[in-house]
Amino acid sequence: MRSAARSPSRQWPGRLAAWLLGRLIDLGHAQRATVISAGAVILNLVVKTVCGTDVITVVTVTVGTTLLGGLYLPTLLTAFYNEAKSGPCPLRFQIAAEAGWDIGATIVCLMAAALCASGAPLQATIALAVPLVVVQALLLQRSYAKTSLHRAATGYG
Repeated sequence: MRSAARSPSRQWPGRLAAWLLGRLIDLGHAQRATVISAGAVILNLVVKTVCGTDVITVVTVTVGTTLLGGLYLPTLLTAFYNEAKSGPCPLRFQIAAEAGWDIGATIVCLMAAALCASGAPLQATIALAVPLVVVQALLLQRSYAKTSLHRAATGYG
């Protein structure tokens, strides 16, 4: 018997989204894909912020916004891969990037816990992520612009 988590019918929205954005990136529209991805993540966060505390609403919003989750990874991981390729040692780059990701996630989790412990509403904690999505999108735009220039200068990406 198949587990529900591995059921192909539950995975198709994320796969389709990843395929569409991956295709945009492959066609040279990485910056457009980044805008779509960031917009989807911001929409996801805003909807989670305004959904309130009703359990049924929270579960419904969580399930609905999960469908947008597949839009995030193609733009992020393609940029990571391109940056790793352009450095002197892709392995060291990936290890450093993973460590930075983990340190950043730990700091944000501690900040969110401190906010919740101080009595701030959970929605305010979620809303704090929106400006950082914009920062990440700008960093991705810069990475893709650099890759584009390199591709144009050398004829190879």
